[in-house]
Amino acid sequence: MQGDMKKSILIVEDYPEAGATFKELLELLGHEVEWVVNGQAAMQKLHEGAFDLVFMDLNLPDMHGLVLLKQVREKELSPDTRFIAVSGHSAKDAAAVEASRVFDHYLEKPIDLAVLNRILSSTA
Repeated sequence: MQGDMKKSILIVEDYPEAGATFKELLELLGHEVEWVVNGQAAMQKLHEGAFDLVFMDLNLPDMHGLVLLKQVREKELSPDTRFIAVSGHSAKDAAAVEASRVFDHYLEKPIDLAVLNRILSSTA
């Protein structure tokens, strides 16, 4: 883990292959990871406990990631949690630009390991 502390991470990703692969990668890097497939399940997990990081797909089946983050912040859930938008859209896409203003970080799919490591290191 390159000297970083073990982090508690929530992945919010509806695509099974992407969620399982990302969870496995983060666990291999030494983190404690939970994975849910929609916004409602993410809200439940955030009510149950705090996470250091939440990697959130923007296009969830039950709500957009921006809406989910707005609800989390309105309810003052996990105030110390860092939220990272994860999307297949280019960072120049309009939705991505908006997400980059609201989220703590923006991560494009496919995930670049160097960028992921920078995000993990910057949230130590």
